[in-house]
Amino acid sequence: RSLLPTTTHYYSLLLTATPTSHFTSSRAQLSDGVRWRAARQRQAVVEEREEMAALRLAVCQLAVSASVQRNLAAMSSAVAKAKKEGAEMVVLPECFNCPYGNKYFPQYAEVLEEGGRTFDALRAAAKENGVFLVGGSAPEKSGEDIYNTCLVFSPEGEEVGRHRKASGKCMYMYMCGRGCAERVKAGYRCGGVHM
Repeated sequence: RSLLPTTTHYYSLLLTATPTSHFTSSRAQLSDGVRWRAARQRQAVVEEREEMAALRLAVCQLAVSASVQRNLAAMSSAVAKAKKEGAEMVVLPECFNCPYGNKYFPQYAEVLEEGGRTFDALRAAAKENGVFLVGGSAPEKSGEDIYNTCLVFSPEGEEVGRHRKASGKCMYMYMCGRGCAERVKAGYRCGGVHM
């Protein structure tokens, strides 16, 4: 009679934890093999964590006004303060550069490329402070379309990520009415940044 457990998950762990000749061993020996495998996995995680560098993160909350220039100045100040307190990555809130609402997106949407005030302010804040900067989101104009876009900059001031929110229709309809969902287009499904 086999002493192997009947659950598939436990069985698969057992197969990787003990040599084939031990499949008919006692339950105690099988249990020791599983414990040995778990201990080995825990040690691998500890070693991996030791190799990974810790990253100090700051999440900023900003009071937004109707003035983009004031909002960008507040953002720059918040990033500098976060860096002074030891942050290596700073994350800004959604729509940090303008008011949030249906009537504001078309009015505040801008091209998020070099030469644009929001793009240049984010790049400068990242470079001047030597931090990774996740630019929350800002309304981006691309042709006739408007996107809710997040830009990510490296400590060198290089754009290393851009994400257009995939689907904001439900949230936008809830937050600012049906018209907003028709004005703000869906962007990418997912995004990633390598650091």
